[in-house]
Parts: sequence; C-alpha cells; structure tokens
Amino acid sequence: MLDALTGLRFVAAFAVFLFHSREKFHIDSWKLGSLGSCAVAFFFVLSGFILTYVYGESLKRESLRGFFVARFARIWPVHIATLVLFVVVMRRGTFPADGSEVLSALKQAFLLQTWSTDLTSVLQLNGVSWSISVEFLFYALFPFLCFLSRKALLKAYALIALGSVLALAVAEFWVRQDPAALEGARTVFHFAPPTRLFEFTTGIVAARWFAVAGATRRNVALDTLLEVAVLALAFGAFWAINYTPTIYTIEQALGTRVLSTYLVHGPAYALPFTAVIVVFARSRGLVARALSLPGCVYLGEISYAFYMVHSIVLLAVVRYGGAITSDWQLGLLASLAMTLAASALLHEGIELPFRDFFSKLLTKRGKEALPALARGQVAFLRNVTVFGSIAVLVLTPVGIGRVSRLRGAVLAESHVARSTPRLRDVTFAGEARVLGVVTERHDNSLELTVVYERLPEARRDLFLHISDASGNPVRQGSFKVSSVGDEKGRDVYIATATLAKSQLEGATTLGIGFWSQANGAARADRGPLSMAGHRLDVFGVGQRKRRAPAEE
Repeated sequence: MLDALTGLRFVAAFAVFLFHSREKFHIDSWKLGSLGSCAVAFFFVLSGFILTYVYGESLKRESLRGFFVARFARIWPVHIATLVLFVVVMRRGTFPADGSEVLSALKQAFLLQTWSTDLTSVLQLNGVSWSISVEFLFYALFPFLCFLSRKALLKAYALIALGSVLALAVAEFWVRQDPAALEGARTVFHFAPPTRLFEFTTGIVAARWFAVAGATRRNVALDTLLEVAVLALAFGAFWAINYTPTIYTIEQALGTRVLSTYLVHGPAYALPFTAVIVVFARSRGLVARALSLPGCVYLGEISYAFYMVHSIVLLAVVRYGGAITSDWQLGLLASLAMTLAASALLHEGIELPFRDFFSKLLTKRGKEALPALARGQVAFLRNVTVFGSIAVLVLTPVGIGRVSRLRGAVLAESHVARSTPRLRDVTFAGEARVLGVVTERHDNSLELTVVYERLPEARRDLFLHISDASGNPVRQGSFKVSSVGDEKGRDVYIATATLAKSQLEGATTLGIGFWSQANGAARADRGPLSMAGHRLDVFGVGQRKRRAPAEE
C-alpha cells in the first residue's frame, strides 16, 4: 500500500545528491535554493508517518524492545560502514596528528553529534549522518507520542508548535543583542533535534488521521489530478520560499530577523509534504502507480544507503577523478552511477543481512540469526559480482583520468610560478590555501586565474568581488572551476574568470575569498586583505595595462 512512498524516498535522496553535487562540482548555473533542507524535511515528516502507520497499534500491545532493536538494526550498520568508508577513502585510514577529529568520530559513531550545545563539528567526517542523529532522538521519543490518545497527541503537537514559537522568540532576542549571533541561530535551527521535532510530529498526527479516515472509491483520473495537485502545492511552496520574497516580506512585516532562517530549514515544508504523503499513501493515481513500479520501489529501498554514501562518492570523484571532474556533466553521471552501485552493495550486503541478524540476535533468537547472516553473505557475493562489474566500468574512466592529472598539475604549477609572491600561499581558515593568482589584461577584457587547494572540511565557495575605491563591491564575477589535483595528492583547483571591460567600469580592485550562506566568509592569514581580513585583494583595476602577469 505504501510502495509509492517508498519510491518518493528515493526522489528525496536524489534531491540531496543533486544539492551536494552542485557544491562539490561548483555548478553556479544550478539555482537549487534550499533543496537539501527541503528533502531532509520530507524525510522527517515521512519518518513520523511511517513509524506511526507501522507501529501505531502494535507498539501498544507488544514490548518496546522489538521497536528499538528494529530501529537500531535499520540504521546503525550502514552508518558505521559509511563512517569507516569515509575514514579509509578520504582520510586514508588516519586522523590529524593532534587527534582533533577523534572526539567527533566517537560522537558520530554513536549518533550523538547533534545531541549537545556544541554543533560546530556536526558536519565533520560523513557529515550527512547529522540527520540520522536527529532521527535517533525521534526514535527515543516516538513511543511516548505513540501511546497518547488522538486528543492528547493534538495537545502535544500544539505544545511542540508553541515551543517552536518560543524558540524563535529567544533567537530573536539573542540576535537583537548580537547581530553576529544570526549564524549561530541558523546552525541551531538546522541541526538541533528539538527544532526539527515539529516536522516529525506532523507526520505522526497525519498518520493517526490517516488510520481512521475511511477509504474512498477508486477513481484513477481524479486520484491522478489530486496527486498532481499536491505535488504542485509542494513545488509551489519550494518556489515561494526560495525564489520569491514572500518569507522575507512576512519577516519584515513582523519585525523579526530570524523567521526566514527557521522556516527555510524545514518547518515551512512540513504541511505541503504532509499533503503529498497522505495522498500518495493511497497509491491509486498514475503518478503513484509509476512510483510503485518494482524498479522505483527498489530505488526507494536502497535510498537510505544511497543517502549515507553519496557524499563520500562525490568527494572521492572530485579528489581522485582527474579529467572527469573538468566536465561537470561527466563527473555528475559517474558519481551517480557509482553511488547507485555502492548503495545497492550496502543495502544487499550490509543493511538487509545485518538488520535480520541484529533483530534476531538481540531478541534472543540468535541461533536463527547466524543462517540469516550467512544468507546475507551469499547475497553480498552475488551483488559484488553484478555491481562490482558496474563499478569497474565506471571506475575505468576514473583510472584513465588520473593519468591526465599530471597535465593538470603542470598547468597549475605554471600559474603558481607566474603569480606574484604576495599572493602565494594564502590560507583561508578551514577552507582553502590559495597557491597563486595570475591576472592578464587584454584589449577588451581581463582574465583572472586562481589556483587553490581545498582543505578536507571545506564548505564554502570561491567568490569574486569587483570593488570601488572604498572597497565596496559594485558587482560580482563568476568563476569556471576545474579540479586538477597534483602529484602530491592534494585537492587542487584552477578557477578562471573572464571579465569584460564593461564589468570593470567604476571599479578599482578585484578581491577573492570563500563564502557560503551557512558558514559566512573565511578569514585569510596574510596578503593584501580587506573586508576585515576575509577578502584577498588580488589586482588593482586602475593599474596600467600589462601583458606579463608575473609583474602584477
């Protein structure tokens, strides 16, 4: 009955993949807004709905042990497997010499990274597991909410909504006292479990209503229209939130500074997604039938593994993919193919057998668990053969691409050698190290090339400010970024911006830095700096025309 919702799970996981692909491949032309937060909000609402639908009545009659064992077995084995995979692939099995990530690794291993007031390291290592940490707390609260009567549940839901309003009021007071605290409020609203509880309980309330609502007569045409309508509602909400000033207009009318920050990170999507989930749970229209096809259902079944492994694959392709990453379309397709292959292997080889194994072992049926694990190993070997072949086909061009890294490394070194010394080896804290900057002026344009190494926990994008004499940006430029790597195994990029003469009118300097909406701007450690040390001024537009970049 819920096959269509299983298919929708993959749609949401794929949305997160697209969002992170844009970040990893620096695809500036993709305006995806808060697509990642939107998809995670869908997962939270769906989780509340599915848990209530599956366990709503049985949880009242049976022991809680089975519920918690099932939840543990569902998420923990794949989580640990992907955490180990990240350390092996991206850290080569090591941690920094000072052991700075060991505590983060321990918190992440036990899914506790969002359960504290210190959220600064929540995205370290396999960062996507933060949402599973939030879900883990939801699982702990679910039995208490499930035991409530419908009337009591509505009261609890109202209290949770009121708590969200109070959290907004506290954040508003906090930000008014210190405007710089807005970044902290954004972090809390995004990652802290209590601020995401509204989405989860919305799914619970919807499922309780769904359970008592009577089934209506089947009408494929009408159901299809209804499915299209709720999808349009969800898309319209996403469009209004990300591409219109609707929320900001409301925010200004109410005189608040934090409302948009809170809503964009999930709650604004809760009600539209509830409508989608309730409608598609009936699985009667053409869209629902398409999502219920065996292939779509299987993709939904591997969506958890897909979600947990996709970021690791993207990072690996960007770091080791060589020539593939110079063409973002090819890099994206290679990443998708490898993510699908890896997620199928994780699902068949770890998720299914270990879910069965842990469930039976921890419920005192261990003798039955061992054959289940053995069957899982057979399935694992079978899938290694099938999906291993797929992986080999995909990884072959990656291997060929690594040969071309030498060419990219030579090109990068050439640019660095031509850079003026004061623009070499400038480190932006926690983000990147600018290896060199080259500028070339032509008759009708100026070409700016930046060679930089991204640090392991980089979260920001390179920006270009075209500024006036006071240092104020008059316009922004855009870079074409390609990953080249180098012989030392560093994550090196070459970013090139070509600026027309008209773009330089009224400007005196060009400045670069690294910025993201979630993390702000990174501070540089040396060089000609502006913007309180967050921008490296690389070129004076008003200087005389030159051809030799080394003289700049």
